[in-house]
Amino acid sequence: MSRSVEAAIEWLKTHIHQLLETARDRGAMLTEKIKQKIQEWIETLVDEVAHGGVGMQAGLEGVRAAPDG
Repeated sequence: MSRSVEAAIEWLKTHIHQLLETARDRGAMLTEKIKQKIQEWIETLVDEVAHGGVGMQAGLEGVRAAPDG
């Protein structure tokens, strides 16, 4: 193989690896953002249930009682 072909192959390998690393990093960032949003939603839900009024408490008791029939 000529040096120019080898150089082109090495250039392609380097840039493909960089693209893959960037995609992986962005995927990890997106996953972290999704986890944060879910955690925020859960905290809000728990807070609403814990500090909810009589209607919220009654609804929660209904959900708890449903599996028992």
